[in-house]
Amino acid sequence: MIFDLIERKGCLPNLRTHNGMIKGYCLVGRVEKAMVLLHRMIKAGLSPNQVTYNTIVDGYCKTGNVSDAIRMVDLMKEKGCKPDEWTYTALICGFCKERMLDLASEAFEEMVKTGLRPNEITYTALVDGYCKDGIQDIALEWLMKMEKNGCKPNMQTYNAIINGLLKENRVTETQKLHTQMVERGLSPNVVTFTTLIHTLCKHGLTPSAFEMMDEMMKRDCLLNLHT
Repeated sequence: MIFDLIERKGCLPNLRTHNGMIKGYCLVGRVEKAMVLLHRMIKAGLSPNQVTYNTIVDGYCKTGNVSDAIRMVDLMKEKGCKPDEWTYTALICGFCKERMLDLASEAFEEMVKTGLRPNEITYTALVDGYCKDGIQDIALEWLMKMEKNGCKPNMQTYNAIINGLLKENRVTETQKLHTQMVERGLSPNVVTFTTLIHTLCKHGLTPSAFEMMDEMMKRDCLLNLHT
């Protein structure tokens, strides 16, 4: 291990070094290796910080292991390290990915109660989660809550809700959201346009689909194979 080499050279790995290695392991899905480093750093007398715990929580969530992510948050609290907005956002993203929407909503409520402010990633995960679960009306409620709380939807948010609504053939609502997105200065990307064009063609609205394609080209948005 690289740490053994560092120590043989007479240098002791510090918190920053451990965090960098832990992040590297989590990025490639080797969370078990990250946990070995966590225990090693604690044994060496180093106190993990929010970055350490958040990295491992996010790593577990991205590999679908939300139960261990929850245990890591509990350990974080036990060690006196307060979860921040990124801790909760990682959990919420993990819950939504696994279709555990009740737990995602509970985590959101706990987050707000502790005085933390959800960001666009937090809200977008919930919007996307409910859309993928086929509960578009709840997804729209999250979108409205997002705006009400002063958090601006981004391109990923709009793509998630547009894709969700189009699965239920709610074309009119989708076109309104597309217009709203453009009015707010967001440029639809190839995912947005392709989703809209596909649904318009599906409903026999070919002229509208060609208009959408013209707008796509005017915005210098390159067509892909799906378009």
